[in-house]
Amino acid sequence: MFLDIKRRAIQARRFLLDCFFPLSCAGCGQEGDWLCLPCAQSLEYLAVEPVCWQCGKEVRPGYSCPACAKATNIDGLLAPFSYHNQVVSNLLKIYKYQFCHELGLELANLLSGWLVKGVKDNKLSNITFDLVVPVPLHASRLRWRGYNQSEILAKAVTEVFQVPLEVDLLKRNRRTRPQAKLANELRLANVSGCFTVKKDLGLDNKLIILVDDVATTMATLTSAAKTLKQAGAGQIWAITLLKA
Repeated sequence: MFLDIKRRAIQARRFLLDCFFPLSCAGCGQEGDWLCLPCAQSLEYLAVEPVCWQCGKEVRPGYSCPACAKATNIDGLLAPFSYHNQVVSNLLKIYKYQFCHELGLELANLLSGWLVKGVKDNKLSNITFDLVVPVPLHASRLRWRGYNQSEILAKAVTEVFQVPLEVDLLKRNRRTRPQAKLANELRLANVSGCFTVKKDLGLDNKLIILVDDVATTMATLTSAAKTLKQAGAGQIWAITLLKA
């Protein structure tokens, strides 16, 4: 009850702010939209490089090297933007913490457009995935925010790769502290064992795309991927909007 009241109060505040302080671009401050056309066109996208995202060893584009795949349970990682891209980072913070649900479509379009280009450039076209799974929020966090930002991004990913979306496969079985507020060395312990597989889909050797909004220490993605592999999944690829 308290969380619902708090969320509605913040949404009401957001509405009043929009009335008196119109939308402004996260890049240049121009009024009218969250991201004006010139700033959208000037965004710096990351390339899908033939090196391991973790250690920099030479591998096929997007893939993890064997050692990093074993350590993280992530067999490949794709992200269109650096964590240090201030414009997209600002958009994501507004989306997540100011209850701007409508921003989800804008961010999803940025992600899907980049992925489509990667497929057309044949950097990703040789990979056949079976399922797309968003990293879930705890039920209490979902009630508070009203939406799962990773699920909205995951819907864009399913449209690009034309594979099923399974939003109920993973469950967060306990409430964890927000990762952004923890030191790096505490993040893995915070999310260790916090996921379970909710239903049996016969995951034997399936290639799964795990979608989250950001990859920094990889603690959340590592924990989720470990749970999926323990349930029988094959390769796990992570797709995020931002990566460190």
